[in-house]
Amino acid sequence: MPGNIQDLPPPSVVASWPAPNYVDPVTRSWMPIYAGILQGATTVLVATRLRLRLLNKAGPIGLDDALLVPAYLAATMFTVVIIVGSVNHGNNRHIWDVPPDSYEMVAFFAWLSQLAFLRSTCATKASVLLFYRRLVKGTYSKKWKYATIAAIALTVCYCVAFIFALIFNCNPTEAYWKGLSYTYTRDWRCSDTTIANPLSGALSVCSDLYAVILPMGMLYKFDIERKKRIALYAVFSLGLLVVAAGSVRTYYLARLSYDYDLTWIGFDTYVWADLEVQLAIICASAPVLRVLFRQLRAPLTRAMNTASAGRSSKRDSGPPVISPISTVTTYVGDPKSQFHNATPSLEVLKECDVEVSPVHQPAGSYNVKDPAEYDAYALRNVDRHRSSRNWQGPVRQPSHTGSRPPEPPTWRSHVSRQSSVESSMPSEAAAGLKAVPRSLLDSSP
Repeated sequence: MPGNIQDLPPPSVVASWPAPNYVDPVTRSWMPIYAGILQGATTVLVATRLRLRLLNKAGPIGLDDALLVPAYLAATMFTVVIIVGSVNHGNNRHIWDVPPDSYEMVAFFAWLSQLAFLRSTCATKASVLLFYRRLVKGTYSKKWKYATIAAIALTVCYCVAFIFALIFNCNPTEAYWKGLSYTYTRDWRCSDTTIANPLSGALSVCSDLYAVILPMGMLYKFDIERKKRIALYAVFSLGLLVVAAGSVRTYYLARLSYDYDLTWIGFDTYVWADLEVQLAIICASAPVLRVLFRQLRAPLTRAMNTASAGRSSKRDSGPPVISPISTVTTYVGDPKSQFHNATPSLEVLKECDVEVSPVHQPAGSYNVKDPAEYDAYALRNVDRHRSSRNWQGPVRQPSHTGSRPPEPPTWRSHVSRQSSVESSMPSEAAAGLKAVPRSLLDSSP
């Protein structure tokens, strides 16, 4: 990223520099570790995304996934270039501590890094925007479609324009780095990049910000739950980290326009540029990885539920109970008992208004919690458990001589509706339904 590196500093500037130290200079040696960690994280996430896509666990593979491959390869090239340039060619020290015969390689690695950066960021942004195109595919909103296509077109034009500017900045192109060699004798000419480099950084930041704002505007129109909307906003907001890294990189690009300590300022530029490149790919893979998180969470949830059920079964023992969804009186832990998980719904049962005669409450029976649970288990299991060893059979209706307390008004609609359902059932099922304990109807929720 160093700008105007082809121009040797004037003698007055060189005279103001400290004495060179080529043996034991001040260096920053942490670039390999820093760049290696970022590259490793990017590799894992890209590999996971492509695996999920190939297995069709996160949707079919598409052009957005295909573009992520060259983006990753260019990011890998960028990582290698900045590590080699930092370790072997003095990009991690002050310019006055770099031997003059190394200036050529410093400029060459600067040129390679710019090329890799442009290729990686362009492919990543196009991949992200094509992913957004998937989100609005099939919708009736054409404005989001055209906004995405326009963003892709502007990104590609920006990338192609600056790649050509990099290639043809010097005539011939090799003069960008060989012009600093004392043995290079060809005539050459290079354009001034004082404005071009900061302009490139500013346009990159603007395109990053556009790629963050665009999906948030799309998401605002989506009909999804609030929690999911907030989660997606959080995922898309990760792109703001890329915008921040790009802004700092642009600041250092501007400093390169007037600071002759190109290697030292260039090192800071590499640091933030690498963060921008790798974070862009990581954020591009983040939305797809939600499938992986669900897969990892499912076994943990099942294990926790199993452990909780085991502890509950050890605590529960002794008196017989009636399952809220079964008419069989049984003991907890009986292997012959059957439990049917069902979500009761009064709406599904189609209640009507009819009265039901009271029945005796057998000894040792327990109450269900509410009418909805009673309806669900009675109508589902009345025929299934008629022949069970614990089935009580039809119970003769008792004669009530005294005055019976009035039933709670909140239960009248339910009790009256129950018999209509009973009347539409077969006679056998209706007879079995009346054998269910009265307390199941008379208990309060």
